[in-house]
Formats: sequence, structure tokens, C-alpha cells
Amino acid sequence: MTEPVIKISNIKTKSKLDLSNQTLTINRGDKVAILGQQDSGKSLIFEVLLNNLPYSGDIEFSDSDDKLGVYLKQNDYPSRLKVKELVKLVLDKSQQSKDFYQVNQLDEIKNVMLQNLTELEQRQLTLALVLAQSPAIALINELTTGLDTKSRQELTQQLHQQTQDATVLNATYYFDEVEGWANKVWVMHHGQSLFFGKIEDFLSNHQHHAYLKVSYNHLPDDLIAQIKQQAIVLSKKGDVFVDSEEKSDVILNLLIQQKQSYQLYQQNLQTTFLLALLQKEGDRQ
Repeated sequence: MTEPVIKISNIKTKSKLDLSNQTLTINRGDKVAILGQQDSGKSLIFEVLLNNLPYSGDIEFSDSDDKLGVYLKQNDYPSRLKVKELVKLVLDKSQQSKDFYQVNQLDEIKNVMLQNLTELEQRQLTLALVLAQSPAIALINELTTGLDTKSRQELTQQLHQQTQDATVLNATYYFDEVEGWANKVWVMHHGQSLFFGKIEDFLSNHQHHAYLKVSYNHLPDDLIAQIKQQAIVLSKKGDVFVDSEEKSDVILNLLIQQKQSYQLYQQNLQTTFLLALLQKEGDRQ
């Protein structure tokens, strides 16, 4: 049985966020991936949930006893403290388990000054401090932005392993971090909610067989016309979406015959996101 924990209704801010005439419900245990391009409004969602930004509308947390854990992009720590000193300041003894440092890969840096931590180590520490408090609801804003692939994987694994029973809202630019983990997706675009709901419904709403990336500016006009006959969408940036294997094969043969470069992907969360934005914007031939 589903248990709503957050209900968001008709939210609007003076800045960019406009969720008017919408009611969004997040249930206990939901893993929500908040997706969107830069300045799409992802961070504003956290600002209103934390009451850091004036807004109209209603936000209801169903259980006031639910502990909230928040990871934001910037955390200003006292530079002259050691890691272990900060841990003692932030966490009470019951939250400092014997394997706290080992589980969070902090063993080797517990005696390091905060000012000497790498970017990855800072984020590992911050996330560890947030999750050690066993929040019922975790708000995670751009945990891995700007990191290399290996570092992103380490942080993502840390998050997933330690929030299995929590309700999580995770804003990210990286689709591979949420596929197979999130059960819901919240797509933001220009401050508006383009989609909120189950991932399978999002995939179904923007169904396609394959996505091809081509060099649009290098395509002759006759080839563009032929591709248009087969495609759901052909954008001026070279995004091609087709709804069947047969049509995909036709386009591939045309591209090969005319020695055009391409990349081919089967439908996934990222290609579905791209198609949803194109269908919203109408940036197509």
C-alpha cells in the first residue's frame, strides 16, 4: 500500500519555477530522478521544499517526524578542522558507527585537514554525514556534477547502498546513475514540470525504437528529405528518432551509402528525455 510522504500542489515562485495547476505526490520509498538541462529548475525544487525561497501553493509533508537529509552542491566547512573533528561535531555518538569511516571510504582521510581534501573526498564526507543520520527523506542535489566517471560511480554506489529504505529525490545530469535505481522520473524544462511519474510511463509516452545522432549540417537536402519520410523526429541538431527496426535499417542504409557518420542507440532513459524535449520545443524538420 502506497503512503504519500510529500504532496506538492500549485507551486509557483517569482523566479523561474511554475508548477501551477499540478499536484505531485511522492510516496514512501520512492526513488525519484529529477532530470533537466542547466537552469531547468531542478535546484529550485529543493529551495521550495526547504522553504528557502518564497512561493505560492502548498507543500505538505505527511509525517512531521520524518527526518530530512539534504545534500546541496556547496558546503562551507571550517578549513582548519580535521575530518574526524568535523564528524564528532556533526554526528552524535549513536550515529558514529564503528565502521563509519570504512563504509564511507574515509579511513585514509580522517586525520586530514578539511582544506586539503580533494573534490571527491569532500563530497564523500558530506554525503556520509547526511546519510549517517538515517534520514527518512533524502534530498540530493547534483551529487556528482563535474566528476570523472570513476568518482561518479563511487558516490552513486554510496548513495544507493545507504538509502535503500529511504525516500530519495536525486537531481542529476547523468542518466546512467538513475537507470535501474529510480522508480519515478521528474523531468523539468524551463521551470516547468514536463513529466512526473513512473519511468515506464515516461518511456511509453515517448516511445521509439531507436535514436540516431547524425551530422545534420553535412547532410545533402535529398538525404534529409528521405530521412524525414522514415523518422518520428529529425532535429536541426541531427537528432533522429524512428519507431521501428525497419525504418531504422532504411536510414542506416541511406547514411552508409552516402558515407555519412552516425551513432545509433536503442531507446533508453536518455534518448526518451531528448525526444520529450524536442516534442515540447518543436525543434525539428
